[in-house]
Amino acid sequence: MTDDIYTITAKCFCKHSVIKARMPFKNPGGKIEDLPDSAVPKPWVSLCCHCTMCRRFHGAPYVHWIAFYEHEVEYPKDVEAYRSSERNSRYTCPKCHSRIGNQPHQPL
Repeated sequence: MTDDIYTITAKCFCKHSVIKARMPFKNPGGKIEDLPDSAVPKPWVSLCCHCTMCRRFHGAPYVHWIAFYEHEVEYPKDVEAYRSSERNSRYTCPKCHSRIGNQPHQPL
C-alpha cells in the first residue's frame, strides 16, 4: 500500500480557469480505474442546494455542489471573488464568468 494523491480537475466554459482538488489516499496498488469503489477517495460531501442565494447566483432552481476540504482545492490566481453573504464568497472565471466555486468563511 502506498500514499498517493487522487486529483479531480474541473474547468470553466472557456477552459481558462482550472480548479484542482487533490485528495490523499492509501493506494492498495494498481491504477485508480482498477480499484474497487470503496478504495477510491471521495469528496467531503456531494449535495444539491436550492437556497435563495444559490438559485439567484446560478439562475437555476437548484445547484449541485461537490465539497472538498479547503486545503485540497487549488483555484486559479485570477479568479474573481464575490462576497455573497457574511459567510460565503463565490468564484467566477474572469473571462467567461462561469460560476466555478464557493468558499465558506466559517466551518459548516
